[in-house]
Amino acid sequence: MVEWTKERKNRRTKERAISLLACSLVLAFLRSSVMSMHHQTSVVSIIVLTCALIAGLFFFDLFSFPIILLLALTVIAVLVAGEKLWLGVLAIPLAIPIGMVTTVLINQSYRYEITAVEVLLLLLSIALAYAFFWHVVEWPASHTIEVVMFVWLALAYTSLLWIVDGQKYLVAVRVFTYHFLAFMIAASLFTHKRAREWAIPMVVVSAGCMAAQLVQTLASLGSVSKILVDRSSIVTSVGPLATVVAILVLLLPFVVIQGYRTQGASRWLSWAVAVLSSIAVVASIGKAAILIMILSMGYLFSNIGKGNVFLKRGLIIIAIGLVLGGSVSNIPQLIMERFATVTSGATSQGRIEEASTGLLVFRRNIIHGVGAGNLKYYYQRLLNGYNAESNVLVVQVAAEYGLIGLVLLGFLVFEIRKVLRGLHGHVIGHRDRLLLVAVRSSIVAMVLYSVFEVTFVALTYGILFWWLIGFLVAWEGSTNRHPNPILIHPNK
Repeated sequence: MVEWTKERKNRRTKERAISLLACSLVLAFLRSSVMSMHHQTSVVSIIVLTCALIAGLFFFDLFSFPIILLLALTVIAVLVAGEKLWLGVLAIPLAIPIGMVTTVLINQSYRYEITAVEVLLLLLSIALAYAFFWHVVEWPASHTIEVVMFVWLALAYTSLLWIVDGQKYLVAVRVFTYHFLAFMIAASLFTHKRAREWAIPMVVVSAGCMAAQLVQTLASLGSVSKILVDRSSIVTSVGPLATVVAILVLLLPFVVIQGYRTQGASRWLSWAVAVLSSIAVVASIGKAAILIMILSMGYLFSNIGKGNVFLKRGLIIIAIGLVLGGSVSNIPQLIMERFATVTSGATSQGRIEEASTGLLVFRRNIIHGVGAGNLKYYYQRLLNGYNAESNVLVVQVAAEYGLIGLVLLGFLVFEIRKVLRGLHGHVIGHRDRLLLVAVRSSIVAMVLYSVFEVTFVALTYGILFWWLIGFLVAWEGSTNRHPNPILIHPNK
């Protein structure tokens, strides 16, 4: 027990060191961004001091929930007062690698782990509501996606009337609420042009931090075969192995494209993160992850140019990651063995049985489903204690929200597609067209993942996904109106 505690503490120390490295990079980005504006030296100074204080707390292991809450309140208050609240939306992907900051014991069987990104989302929501109320910023026009998500959230809360397991209900509602907040904050604050310009660099830093954490965690196992023994026990500060890998695959197109959209050190940083992310995905020995990464990258490179230098460089980047990731021990052999059992392996057969059971639950509760988070309860009863969500998104939605949920899901798919088509018709610049290709490649990865893995029910994956969708909605809206529709004190 003592050795396990010591090992866990050492791992947390290394993860914090990696997070500090990311904070340093972020600090450089923020300083170069904010200092280019007029009369903002006080804001920059406070951000610098706050980050330095956080670094010290991490180093001396004095980090606690009250302290992070106080610091976050201070920073957000400064951003509101300095009319730079949009900087908060850039911090969302950066807060994810920090992970848990404290726990709250709900009952003997459930401990609520509060993460840094949850604290940030709540504080940004309060600050945004304050800014809207006092007319510090203008209320943006509502979007159909926002309405559909609100209706779905209302359905999730209403399902309290017919659920069986209250604890699973609370977990699911909590996750959905934060997904909704992530979208609302992103759609509201990314209307600022400068926020959109810095969104993808923040994604690169966040992906690099998560990839470094995962590589370090896998390396600490000592043996590649241990990765296959119990994959669910491999956890970083972001979450379980499958969730971290899914996030890296989701963000990889943006990381690669950022290397094409920038020059100098930023380009090399982006490509280094792309290689590191590829190594992490391959080293995870996940069949779906590796296949989806290859397919999404194939889509990216087939649409990025006319077989020119872009394609060659991109293939070289991913090839380096694949070779380095596969050069460790017997990883290539293990990957081939896993792919050889795609149709006949116990995991594949189990997922087929899981999907058919989920559809059975849907047929018995066809209108409104069994309620938020309660499919897992029926899986435990019908599949001999199987304690997981459905790996197929459509089955998950159908079983928990019935036909109503499927209709809402259809509306969301239609509206996201509509946003993409709107951007395609208005985006002209080469850099923006490259970014649009990355968006489509990321959505390809998301769609494929929704068939093979549990992703959307994960807190961090959903927050990042809806953060990106909010970015798209704000970007699409900006092509049809003033580039900065949120005007700070328009009378000035």
